[in-house]
Amino acid sequence: MTFHLILEEYAMPGQRINVVVVKDNQPITIDVELGSRPPG
Repeated sequence: MTFHLILEEYAMPGQRINVVVVKDNQPITIDVELGSRPPG
């Protein structure tokens, strides 16, 4: 299952989530507010 399918199934626009990115073997947590998917 890919990340966007998980978001489509379990998340809503306006919801805030934490995304963890690993850079140089160090985790960086980013707080993200989800927006609406564009039409099309």
